[in-house]
Amino acid sequence: MAHDVSTFLQWAAEPELEQRRALGVKIIIFLTILAGLTYAVKRKIWADVEH
Repeated sequence: MAHDVSTFLQWAAEPELEQRRALGVKIIIFLTILAGLTYAVKRKIWADVEH
């Protein structure tokens, strides 16, 4: 019972925590995709340059 009370009190202190976590996951996925696209474009542009 004490666990339930402490869980409720934690939720009452920050009710928007779940929304922020969901947004954080979406942002991480977006940044991962953006990094992959950026890397692909970089490889495409610099493919013709000889070292």
